[in-house]
Amino acid sequence: MTFENNIARRMRGVRGALQKYQGRVSGDRRLEARGRRGQVRSDLTTAFYKLRAAFRR
Repeated sequence: MTFENNIARRMRGVRGALQKYQGRVSGDRRLEARGRRGQVRSDLTTAFYKLRAAFRR
């Protein structure tokens, strides 16, 4: 995984957290759900790359 991809994945998680909290504060359930999706996508991608790295060793 390249450095740029790693940063982009982490920023996706941060952006998701911000969207989730913004949706929670404003009462916008769609925005909150979109933020959760961003966080989950970031977490799943991280887990995939960690698992892949474990099998390469």
